[in-house]
Amino acid sequence: SFLEHLDQEMQVKKISGEHCKKSVKQDLKKVVKTLQEQNVFEKQLTGGKMFAFPDCPRDYLQLLDTKGLFLWINEHKKNVKLGKRPR
Repeated sequence: SFLEHLDQEMQVKKISGEHCKKSVKQDLKKVVKTLQEQNVFEKQLTGGKMFAFPDCPRDYLQLLDTKGLFLWINEHKKNVKLGKRPR
C-alpha cells in the first residue's frame, strides 16, 4: 500500500509490543528536505507549466466545461423552483 511504501522510503522502524508516543517530526523534516531539493517551493516565473508538476496545467479552470456547468446550474435552479430535492 501507499503508506507501507512511504514507511519504507522514510525508513520508519516498526517496533512490536512496545507502546510509545509517535513523533512525525523527523519524517516531516525528510519530506520537506526532499521537496526543497526539488524546488517545489520556488516561485514560478514562467507562464508555462510548473517545473515541479509538469503534467498539471497552470490553471485548472481551463479544463472546466463551462457550457455543461451552466446547463447543470440552470437545471438545478429549475428543480429548486419546483421543490424537487437533489439526488
